[in-house]
Amino acid sequence: KDDDGNAAGNSNGQPAACISPEQAERLRNRLQGMSMAEDKFLKWARTHRPNVTRIEDIPASLYDNCVSSLERTAANRKAGS
Repeated sequence: KDDDGNAAGNSNGQPAACISPEQAERLRNRLQGMSMAEDKFLKWARTHRPNVTRIEDIPASLYDNCVSSLERTAANRKAGS
């Protein structure tokens, strides 16, 4: 059954574990430091997991990818300055 990626990364059909509150706070701090709107970041996150509606919904398996993406964005902004 298609679940729009809700159980992605989890072979037993259960929703994937979400990031911790501390990880969510780290992402928010990084977004604020970059002056990036949270909704813009969540739009990007939904390209990987359609069910993400808030930072706390991000699967733990996607956390490192989120951090890497934000680091690349920051580097690109700096290089473009």
